[in-house]
Amino acid sequence: MLTPPSPLLLSCLGLCLGLARSRLGLALGGACDVNQLRLDCQRCGVAWPSVFDGHINLKKEYARLRGIRQCGMRRALGNESLPFEGRHHRAIDDARNIARLAQLILPVIEVPMDEAAVS
Repeated sequence: MLTPPSPLLLSCLGLCLGLARSRLGLALGGACDVNQLRLDCQRCGVAWPSVFDGHINLKKEYARLRGIRQCGMRRALGNESLPFEGRHHRAIDDARNIARLAQLILPVIEVPMDEAAVS
């Protein structure tokens, strides 16, 4: 059974992103990550931080930038000749693989955070 994040962690994440809005943003792998984060906030009794609404959906941005239909992380990595590392759906491995894709996607996004592809 997975341990949900603590209310303090979720509150701090929202606060930090809100304070550093001009320099930081929230980039998530896709809609399921947003749904999970919403569920975690709900379970922990933490109000959904409004700064999370301006997150970047990396799956949508990748498809838009490459001119393709949305695809999963494993296929996106393959398209970029990057091997999938670790075990799929293992949180730390998914985070690392998503971060590798984010390094390709985020530098070329030209829209401000508020206008980025949102789930």
